[in-house]
Amino acid sequence: MDTIDVTILMPPQTLFNNVGYCQKDTIQFNDMSIANPMTWSWTFGDGSSDSTQNPIHVYSFPGTYQIELTLTDSNGCGDTYSSLLTIDQVYDIDLGVDTNLCGGSLLLDASVGANVNYTWSTGQTDSAIIATFSAIYWVEIDNNGCKSADSIVVKVMNVPTALFSS
Repeated sequence: MDTIDVTILMPPQTLFNNVGYCQKDTIQFNDMSIANPMTWSWTFGDGSSDSTQNPIHVYSFPGTYQIELTLTDSNGCGDTYSSLLTIDQVYDIDLGVDTNLCGGSLLLDASVGANVNYTWSTGQTDSAIIATFSAIYWVEIDNNGCKSADSIVVKVMNVPTALFSS
């Protein structure tokens, strides 16, 4: 009677996570697979790829991307895991150049769209405020944790009063 020894190999179980989700930020991808992989093949959903275990990647544009990691272990067994990643937009803000005013006020408008939070140096949370006194005004926009900011110096000077005597 002949005998055969059969070894059943467990394929790798592929899994990953990422740190970061903002446009133009460096996103860290972490291989969390169960196995002893020999090769890694990442695709980032934007035409880019990488073959390191824990790559970094920068997304130039907001959107939803399908991330895929394929592993191969020393026995030639492989596994693939994919997940969707939403990259949120970082808005460019420009409050303008520093300004001197002879009295009056200045509208500061940081509007970029819906579903963002505004925080002004004055404590206001609207997309626009009216500057009526001399100060450094700043605004921070928060889009799901993706933040951007700008500031402007506004100097409001007193309007001279002309007096005539007869």
